[in-house]
Amino acid sequence: MKKLLLALLAVLLASPAYEQSTLYSNSTTGEVGIGTTAPAEKLDVAGTVKVAGTGSEACSSSAVGQIRYNPTGQYMEICTYP
Repeated sequence: MKKLLLALLAVLLASPAYEQSTLYSNSTTGEVGIGTTAPAEKLDVAGTVKVAGTGSEACSSSAVGQIRYNPTGQYMEICTYP
């Protein structure tokens, strides 16, 4: 989850459309807010979230807890290996 948050922050910060008011990070608590300056959880998004995937990503012990979208079946998947 930490790697996902760091990757998300890197993408948002590198975006030319980035505005300080859309992304908030509290270095003390580690909470990140997108669209909010008062995150109530480690990642708090005020708005919609797009999750993409090919549907062919493997679910393994290193992917437990990952969320992905299966476009073939048109449903969300959460890896709960094994």
